[in-house]
Formats: sequence, C-alpha cells, structure tokens
Amino acid sequence: MTVVYPQSSTASAAGVPRTSQSARAYNENGRDLQGTSAKSPIYLIAFRDRSIRAAEAYWMEGRTLCYVTLQHEQRQTPVDTIDRALTVQLNRELHVPFQLPAME
Repeated sequence: MTVVYPQSSTASAAGVPRTSQSARAYNENGRDLQGTSAKSPIYLIAFRDRSIRAAEAYWMEGRTLCYVTLQHEQRQTPVDTIDRALTVQLNRELHVPFQLPAME
C-alpha cells in the first residue's frame, strides 16, 4: 500500500504561497488529535494502484471523480481507477460517509 504525503513545496502550482505546515499528531485511524476532526470530515480515496489519497471534499461529474486534496488542490480521476471496496471500507472504519454511484 502506498501513502501519499503532501508536497513540501512552499508555493502552489499557481504561484500562490502556501502557509507553512506544522507537525501534527494522529491516532491509529488517521484522525487529527489536535481538534481539527470537529471540522469537515476527511475522506480516504483508495486507487487500484494501491495508493490512498486524503480529500476534504469530493463529487462526481459523469464518470469522473473530482476531489479536493488537503492542500486545497482540485484533482480528478476516472472512476474506474478507484478501488471502490477499499475506499468504502476505509471510510466506514473512520465513520465517514462515502458513496460512489453505481456505474454500468
């Protein structure tokens, strides 16, 4: 399994400076122990290449999954690149509702 970490760059692709990131502590389920879990949920998206990405929001546009990373970058991927079963399992374990529409 591959874990994707945020880039260490201090500037975004658009040239907008990012704020510096401080060290944070997480529990065994990936929840922030410093109180940010009271905010919006964090969704885990598992891909068929065995990588997992965290997202703060997601939506479907046709057969494309669009999502916003924790670094506030909008990404998209064809829905058939998602490991649906693992994605649902990971989010269920974190008590985060996650649904993808059935694709024919």
